[in-house]
Amino acid sequence: MLQVCLDRYVEIGRILQEWMYGPLVIALPGQQLTGASLEEWKGALVALRLHADELGLDVTKQMSSNAVIGLGGAAPTRKMAARVMEDIHRCFIAELTARVFFFAPSGLRRAD
Repeated sequence: MLQVCLDRYVEIGRILQEWMYGPLVIALPGQQLTGASLEEWKGALVALRLHADELGLDVTKQMSSNAVIGLGGAAPTRKMAARVMEDIHRCFIAELTARVFFFAPSGLRRAD
Protein backbone atom coordinates (compact mmCIF):
# COMPACT_ATOMS: atom_id res chain seq x y z
CA MET A 1 0.00 0.00 0.00
CA LEU A 2 2.75 2.45 0.91
CA GLN A 3 4.59 1.77 -2.37
CA VAL A 4 1.43 2.45 -4.38
CA CYS A 5 0.90 5.79 -2.60
CA LEU A 6 4.52 6.84 -3.06
CA ASP A 7 4.30 6.09 -6.77
CA ARG A 8 1.25 8.36 -7.04
CA TYR A 9 2.93 11.20 -5.13
CA VAL A 10 6.01 10.97 -7.36
CA GLU A 11 3.87 10.99 -10.51
CA ILE A 12 1.88 14.02 -9.30
CA GLY A 13 5.15 15.82 -8.58
CA ARG A 14 6.52 14.95 -12.02
CA ILE A 15 3.42 16.26 -13.80
CA LEU A 16 3.35 19.48 -11.77
CA GLN A 17 7.07 20.11 -12.22
CA GLU A 18 6.89 19.57 -15.98
CA TRP A 19 4.09 22.11 -16.41
CA MET A 20 5.30 24.67 -13.85
CA TYR A 21 9.04 24.70 -14.57
CA GLY A 22 9.50 22.81 -17.84
CA PRO A 23 11.87 24.17 -20.51
CA LEU A 24 9.04 25.36 -22.77
CA VAL A 25 7.42 27.32 -19.92
CA ILE A 26 10.70 29.12 -19.34
CA ALA A 27 11.63 29.60 -23.02
CA LEU A 28 8.17 30.39 -24.44
CA PRO A 29 5.87 31.59 -21.64
CA GLY A 30 3.59 33.53 -24.02
CA GLN A 31 3.07 30.68 -26.49
CA GLN A 32 -0.56 29.63 -26.71
CA LEU A 33 -1.44 26.01 -26.16
CA THR A 34 -3.24 24.77 -29.25
CA GLY A 35 -3.71 21.41 -30.91
CA ALA A 36 -1.43 18.72 -29.50
CA SER A 37 0.02 20.90 -26.74
CA LEU A 38 -3.47 21.80 -25.48
CA GLU A 39 -4.49 18.14 -25.48
CA GLU A 40 -1.28 17.26 -23.63
CA TRP A 41 -2.09 19.84 -20.94
CA LYS A 42 -5.66 18.58 -20.62
CA GLY A 43 -4.27 15.03 -20.37
CA ALA A 44 -2.00 16.16 -17.53
CA LEU A 45 -5.02 17.62 -15.72
CA VAL A 46 -6.95 14.37 -16.17
CA ALA A 47 -3.96 12.40 -14.84
CA LEU A 48 -3.77 14.72 -11.81
CA ARG A 49 -7.48 14.25 -11.20
CA LEU A 50 -7.18 10.46 -11.35
CA HIS A 51 -4.15 10.36 -9.04
CA ALA A 52 -5.84 12.71 -6.56
CA ASP A 53 -8.95 10.54 -6.64
CA GLU A 54 -6.90 7.41 -5.90
CA LEU A 55 -5.27 9.17 -2.94
CA GLY A 56 -8.55 10.57 -1.62
CA LEU A 57 -7.50 14.20 -2.13
CA ASP A 58 -10.94 15.59 -2.94
CA VAL A 59 -10.09 19.29 -3.21
CA THR A 60 -7.12 18.65 -5.50
CA LYS A 61 -9.31 16.38 -7.61
CA GLN A 62 -11.97 19.09 -7.94
CA MET A 63 -9.43 21.79 -8.80
CA SER A 64 -7.97 19.56 -11.51
CA SER A 65 -11.44 18.98 -12.92
CA ASN A 66 -12.36 22.67 -12.91
CA ALA A 67 -9.08 24.00 -14.34
CA VAL A 68 -10.16 24.01 -17.98
CA ILE A 69 -13.62 25.37 -17.15
CA GLY A 70 -12.04 28.41 -15.45
CA LEU A 71 -10.44 29.49 -18.73
CA GLY A 72 -13.83 30.14 -20.31
CA GLY A 73 -12.92 28.59 -23.64
CA ALA A 74 -9.84 30.74 -24.21
CA ALA A 75 -6.65 29.06 -25.40
CA PRO A 76 -4.22 29.35 -22.47
CA THR A 77 -0.61 30.37 -22.81
CA ARG A 78 2.13 28.23 -21.28
CA LYS A 79 2.40 30.77 -18.43
CA MET A 80 -1.34 30.56 -17.76
CA ALA A 81 -1.11 26.76 -17.70
CA ALA A 82 1.83 27.02 -15.30
CA ARG A 83 -0.20 29.28 -12.97
CA VAL A 84 -3.08 26.80 -12.96
CA MET A 85 -0.64 24.03 -12.08
CA GLU A 86 0.86 26.22 -9.33
CA ASP A 87 -2.61 26.63 -7.81
CA ILE A 88 -3.17 22.88 -7.97
CA HIS A 89 0.28 22.33 -6.43
CA ARG A 90 -0.48 24.63 -3.49
CA CYS A 91 -3.78 22.85 -2.94
CA PHE A 92 -2.10 19.43 -3.15
CA ILE A 93 0.55 20.39 -0.58
CA ALA A 94 -2.02 21.91 1.79
CA GLU A 95 -4.34 18.92 1.54
CA LEU A 96 -1.49 16.46 1.93
CA THR A 97 -0.07 18.34 4.91
CA ALA A 98 -3.47 18.39 6.62
CA ARG A 99 -3.74 14.62 6.21
CA VAL A 100 -0.22 13.49 7.01
CA PHE A 101 1.26 15.81 9.60
CA PHE A 102 0.07 16.71 13.06
CA PHE A 103 1.37 19.93 14.53
CA ALA A 104 1.30 20.61 18.26
CA PRO A 105 2.42 24.08 19.36
CA SER A 106 5.31 23.97 21.82
CA GLY A 107 3.15 25.36 24.65
CA LEU A 108 0.81 22.35 24.42
CA ARG A 109 3.43 19.61 24.42
CA ARG A 110 3.87 17.50 27.51
CA ALA A 111 7.32 16.87 28.86
CA ASP A 112 7.80 13.24 29.83
